[in-house]
Amino acid sequence: MNIREIEAEAFKQIHQNYVMTMFPRNEIRRYSGLKKLMKRGCYFVWILEKAGELIGFAAVLRDPKQNIGILDLFAILPKHQQDGYGSYFLQRLHKEENLPNLLIECEYPTDESKQKRIDFYEKNGAQRSPYDWRSFGVKYEVLCLTKDDMSRDDKIVERITDVYALTLPPLLIRLLTHLKKRS
Repeated sequence: MNIREIEAEAFKQIHQNYVMTMFPRNEIRRYSGLKKLMKRGCYFVWILEKAGELIGFAAVLRDPKQNIGILDLFAILPKHQQDGYGSYFLQRLHKEENLPNLLIECEYPTDESKQKRIDFYEKNGAQRSPYDWRSFGVKYEVLCLTKDDMSRDDKIVERITDVYALTLPPLLIRLLTHLKKRS
């Protein structure tokens, strides 16, 4: 089993062949924008492969100044799901790829598949934060996979918006995103 970071050109194929078909349209960013973020050093993509075969991929939007990132994409190809590769991949990324503070946005669980996604991350050590996050009209629960107990840290407010600031101007962040502590 091998995990390796890939460059923008290699990601282009994954974006076209898998991202565009495996993720809801409203969650997909344009490849051209992601390529620019990769060149700026704040968007990173890794693949999980076995004997040269692609098993899965992950992408993280990361603020290098704060050593914190948002898991933007995480997928195991359908024929390899339910074999434990997702847990293996997520745990290795967190421990070995310099991702000690990883924020995970999960759409609010309105159906079984969304709840399963949250359950998967919790099974792998992520903790639910006490915050609701709204981005571009979609409501998310924020989970934290960290080496400290950041899930109870109010600075999460600044951190998630700081990471988003890598992709959006301040005005759009104020207009299109909102973080609120649950009561």
